[in-house]
Amino acid sequence: MPVGTVLYHGRTTKDAPTVLDWAAVEFDHAYMFCQDGPCYVVSFMATHDLKLAYFDGSSAAKMKTGSLDAQDVLTWGHTFPDRCADEWQRIERLCAWANPLGVGAFLRMGYQFEVMMCDFSAGLQVVSLLNYLPKHFQSQPHLRNSTADKDGCVPLPPRYPSPTGPHISPEGWRRALPNNYMTDFQGLVTGSWLNYAPGETRVHVDYSALVTFYDTALTSLVAQRRGVRRDFHRLTSISMDDTARVRAELAEAFGRRTRGSGVDWGSITRVIVERYAERLETLRYILEPEPFNATQEAALVRVQLLTMLVPYMTTDSVPTNPSCTSSLVQRCSTPPTSLLPAGLLTPQVRRILDAVQGTLREIYRRLTLMWVDAFDIEEASEDRTRAVLGT
Repeated sequence: MPVGTVLYHGRTTKDAPTVLDWAAVEFDHAYMFCQDGPCYVVSFMATHDLKLAYFDGSSAAKMKTGSLDAQDVLTWGHTFPDRCADEWQRIERLCAWANPLGVGAFLRMGYQFEVMMCDFSAGLQVVSLLNYLPKHFQSQPHLRNSTADKDGCVPLPPRYPSPTGPHISPEGWRRALPNNYMTDFQGLVTGSWLNYAPGETRVHVDYSALVTFYDTALTSLVAQRRGVRRDFHRLTSISMDDTARVRAELAEAFGRRTRGSGVDWGSITRVIVERYAERLETLRYILEPEPFNATQEAALVRVQLLTMLVPYMTTDSVPTNPSCTSSLVQRCSTPPTSLLPAGLLTPQVRRILDAVQGTLREIYRRLTLMWVDAFDIEEASEDRTRAVLGT
């Protein structure tokens, strides 16, 4: 997180946090934490670059379904679904683990990005501490009085005690105050601003230090995921040896003084998504229904395949050429970044490069097989056309 970044912290007491606590990147998110009573929001500015550890995914979601698995493995050594509400113990344990590694905070995403600060006095300066409009807190009995279901977490208590008694409007104020429904909704709105590229630009990801639990060297996790949909992947079966391996890799990555190759892997992967995602969806849409006019549908399929393959087609890219398929796939799946000197590739970067090449190779292996079948489909009989479309 670069110098000059502003963070916000909402509370009901007139003091600024000094050690462990949470901060928001948007005012609206911090304002949500004012309860029924006085509302103070502290703004901080980063006085130097802050070194954060980022947990990818919906890592701020207090759920039993896996969003906290990685944090639990680092703090307690294995997953604890029933401790999803133990946020104070979680931040204490995470900071104790990260402090020797020079990491002073953690970044997590819910419907907003939040920062778990280990020490507000290290690298942050108070810009303002203001008494904002109190909120008219309207109770939500259907949420507050419900017990946790099998996937959810027990309701979290307010982070700071709220003064007893009704809210008090400022002198001279007229009509309604902001209410919690309005402010909570605006927290969702400001979080949605980051849903599209370039995303959250106030944090710069060092991809040369990206450590993943999808590393196939973590053998205790490989078998558990086989045949399981990605959104059901968990770390419940991770072994002690693999946990130690991840912690050792993180310690090495955080302790590194250089940023590897300097390649913007975020942009490279975004280009792949932008180039192929909608086109592959379009191809699937064309193929999904039973063809009303097989010849017309076949022509649309051929055009869509040609659109995606043409940047890699040379004059020898004719399916009757025996080397066409292999040479076409090879050109498609070898990005220019494959020429990076080996000395610039950290183990984490090499893993990303392998993922990029593997993804492109599989996309084009499938597309090329389809292209071979569809090459002369516009001249084929109705029966063969339907058979090819079915395949």
